[in-house]
Amino acid sequence: MVQGTWDSSKASRGHDAQGLSHTSIEVTSVEQIENSHLYQVYEHKKKEFCMGAAKGSFEKVTSNPGETDVLTSTLGISKLDDQLIPEINEYFLFHGVQQEFIDAIQGQGIDFRLNSRAMFGKGAYFAESSTKADQYADKIDARTQGPHSMFLCKVILGHSHIVKMPNKDLVRPPCLHHCQGACSHGMSEFCDSVMGTHRDNGQRLLFREFVIFGQNQIYPAFLITYKRK
Repeated sequence: MVQGTWDSSKASRGHDAQGLSHTSIEVTSVEQIENSHLYQVYEHKKKEFCMGAAKGSFEKVTSNPGETDVLTSTLGISKLDDQLIPEINEYFLFHGVQQEFIDAIQGQGIDFRLNSRAMFGKGAYFAESSTKADQYADKIDARTQGPHSMFLCKVILGHSHIVKMPNKDLVRPPCLHHCQGACSHGMSEFCDSVMGTHRDNGQRLLFREFVIFGQNQIYPAFLITYKRK
């Protein structure tokens, strides 16, 4: 999945790729994470989404014109695909991480509350490409020799809101009618995730951003260690 989603043509492009010059990576180890508490919390949330799917379908996150399938779901890796429930838009997605945060994530999960407000709000950010995740494995102004790591996470996107304009003030997804700001429909139900696709100048992003605002919708399933080449 790492190699199947890697795009060497984009490895050193974009703001988040500053200081990088490599064109490939080589995986040196893959460790399955076994955290019973995080897993049980995630599975409980997953059951809630399944109950919701039984009452009405979740529209595919890529059903909008111009959007393609989530890259990690197109590789035909049955041992991974069989772990997912596509009816609730559950995917494997990458999360790049600096070395000092690995233990905390393995023990406590990805806590987006510690994140500063980024392009599409105060959430946990995921990538469908290992190329994008690799850009977050160290600091832009302090690139290191490694080792480097990324997590491969199970993520439930559910009802996803597509954002074609950055909004750093998002602290939760819009309502199911996709209202921006205050809801004008009196809705008590909201989307479950955000997919960012464009910059504020209308230019399409090199990589789509998948943003989760509910910690229980994330399970860090594998820790991938690699070296840049």
